[in-house]
Amino acid sequence: MKKITLYFTGLLISCGFSAQAVNFPVNSNAPLNGIPTEAAPTPELPAANVISLFSNAYTNVPVDTWQTEWSVGIHTETQIAGNSTKRYSDLSFAGIETIANQININNMLYLHMDIWTPNMTTFRVKLVDFAPNAIFGGGDDTEHELIFNPTLNGWNSLNIDLANFTGLQNRNNIAQLIISGLPAGEGIVFIDNIYFHNVVSSTPQEPTVAAPTPTRLAENVISLFSNTYNNVPVDTWQTSWSAGVVSNFAVEGNDIKKYESLNFVGIETVANQIDASEMLFFHMDIWTPNMTTFRVKLVDFGADAAFGGGNDTEHELTFTPNQSGWVSLEIPMADFVGLTGREHIAQIILSGTPVGQGIVFVDNVYFHKEGVVVPVEPTVAAPTPTRPAQNVISMFSNAYTNVPVDTWQTSWSVGTVSDVQIEGNDTKKYDNLNFVGIETVNNQINATGMTHFHTDIWSSDFTQFRVKLVDFGANAAFGGGDDVEHEIVIDNPARNQWVSLDIPLSSFTGLTSRAHIAQLIYVGQPAGNTTVYIDNVYFYNQGGPSNVPLVAAPNPTLPQANVISMFSGVYNNVPVDTWQTPWSQGILTDVTVAGNAVKRYTNLNFVGVETIASQINATSMTHFHVDVWTPNMTTVRIKLVDFGANGAFQGGDDVEHELTFTPTQAGWNSYDIPLSQFTGLINRAHIAQLIFSGTPAGSGTLFVDNVYFHN
Repeated sequence: MKKITLYFTGLLISCGFSAQAVNFPVNSNAPLNGIPTEAAPTPELPAANVISLFSNAYTNVPVDTWQTEWSVGIHTETQIAGNSTKRYSDLSFAGIETIANQININNMLYLHMDIWTPNMTTFRVKLVDFAPNAIFGGGDDTEHELIFNPTLNGWNSLNIDLANFTGLQNRNNIAQLIISGLPAGEGIVFIDNIYFHNVVSSTPQEPTVAAPTPTRLAENVISLFSNTYNNVPVDTWQTSWSAGVVSNFAVEGNDIKKYESLNFVGIETVANQIDASEMLFFHMDIWTPNMTTFRVKLVDFGADAAFGGGNDTEHELTFTPNQSGWVSLEIPMADFVGLTGREHIAQIILSGTPVGQGIVFVDNVYFHKEGVVVPVEPTVAAPTPTRPAQNVISMFSNAYTNVPVDTWQTSWSVGTVSDVQIEGNDTKKYDNLNFVGIETVNNQINATGMTHFHTDIWSSDFTQFRVKLVDFGANAAFGGGDDVEHEIVIDNPARNQWVSLDIPLSSFTGLTSRAHIAQLIYVGQPAGNTTVYIDNVYFYNQGGPSNVPLVAAPNPTLPQANVISMFSGVYNNVPVDTWQTPWSQGILTDVTVAGNAVKRYTNLNFVGVETIASQINATSMTHFHVDVWTPNMTTVRIKLVDFGANGAFQGGDDVEHELTFTPTQAGWNSYDIPLSQFTGLINRAHIAQLIFSGTPAGSGTLFVDNVYFHN
């Protein structure tokens, strides 16, 4: 269902927020190439007060899709510090739908979501209600969009009063959540903890939980104040010239500095000046109930180590903290551009607004450098796929049965493949990767029933990753004149963690046909100098069960000597006069599923299959077998007819019997039926007819394979 929405820049609408964000200056470098290094805050509201769409903290309601086909952007599943997180890149707008299970939020008061972005200057949130008729465009839809200006390179916890969605006149049938923002088509945003809740609380005046415990290695840290590290000497946490009051505070056994009535406060290390010349970041955790701006100044006294000696340097940065939650300031030392000397740090000055009324709690004040050992290979396996097998065509995954792949490294590839195991899970490792070709030329993939391509990737050093799909066209030959292809580019993918790419096939705009996928090409940057691990390579249908089988029926394993086969690629088949008699009501088409010949019946009421010219003697057989697959039939009937000793229809000795089955839809049903259940079939020496029928009459679709008798 398509929702077309035009976006306009509008007024900033004031909403209720809770914390976890920091506004880095424009020249700030995003941590780890625009990737959060810490997970979003863990929600603490009682589950009984929450309707959650996405959070590890709660049981989530069903969501149809996290990226509708009309979205403009790329959605991937990723892990941030072990926490499942949604990542949208190249974002203009993305639709999230709950049409199949619309949400009643009449008893809810707030919409919450945590977002982290390295580059989005505006972020929009739209809610759409499909109203009592529960359909899009039914005449009673209502919607409203709110606009936010997120702080960059830190978690923003949006706690949005539903009353601010003034155009959302109904809240019984929430069917769409639409996110968008600027820069259009270039936005990158990480999202976690999306839920509605009805918990009302006044703004707390002091923290009830401790600041996050630092995890950086002690040898990479110069700490002034933290329970985690050995702290260097500090002369004072409140100079005599400060305008504010300091006191010692504790939360959950953790020591904290509390500043009240704050205009500005000086912290000095004049007696033991700090050499931060090798440090790359200055860190502090702050919590404030009321400060709208927060400033941090570093002062270096220069080589003479004296204040006002002529070589002092300093620089001040300004932040806009969210209130009533811990905010982790992770500030690159390069942002203190005026601090040209860093070997004699003697003062840290904190200030902000409201002047003289500020309250701020401070913890974990330290300098650090990037010295943590970066892993060069994954230590945990890629996430195990959970999509139903019937919706998947898998090339490589331990979770599914994989289709044949000719090679995972063509002769023209530039890179080396090896098979490795990560936590017992089979994984492909590409070293020295420039580009690598993966081919299914001998067993080309029909992905016409698929909506997405998925692959999990891990690298400690790539800066760009590309995925190309190539279809050889109807002639199934390379360079045959009808080849089509398209390449997707992922810039700055997250490093040192598994990145799950879920790419809509509609994004492969040049791939105008998908019935003969013969090549998958991976490209890494820096060219020839990157190592990439690959797992769970598959196509899938996100919308649910396909109308066609994506995998072949199971191959029979009985010996040929025990079988009389009418139709199977595994056995020698006996002659069959016709698979669709003139008196049938249905249409027969011979099709191929994963390289396997299959009979397809559409518009089926009933169909006759006849062996009159070569009637089958099944007296020594004990079972009749058939594999069937249907997207819509609720009953399938199978009738066997024996023409008797005279071998003629209605010769007076005809016998028959019909059995009825309830098939599982969108999956292969293997019926291995004892012939004794065909109780009316008292003779079996002249089997001349097999009749398939079922409901819905005249509109059934049935795929048939492996039709045989056996003993």
